[in-house]
Amino acid sequence: MDSPGTPFTAPKEALREELRRRLRGLTPESRAESSIAIQKGCIALPEWSRCQCVALYHPRPDEPEKKNNGKGKKKRERKKRKKR
Repeated sequence: MDSPGTPFTAPKEALREELRRRLRGLTPESRAESSIAIQKGCIALPEWSRCQCVALYHPRPDEPEKKNNGKGKKKRERKKRKKR
């Protein structure tokens, strides 16, 4: 998260406000269609079929809130052991 004095704060806020404005203009059906198109686009990427781990970060209303319970790391370690 940027501190109040960084040069990125104003442009990021302007961009976020523009995105919120555009989202408010979409119908629920249009939002659903767009979401499906994004999902299909991601799944069609060659990187998707080769990946072993996908990381996402959600927060916002006004950020951090990331709970790291280590489950992802443990899962990867188990997979590595199985491959041996």
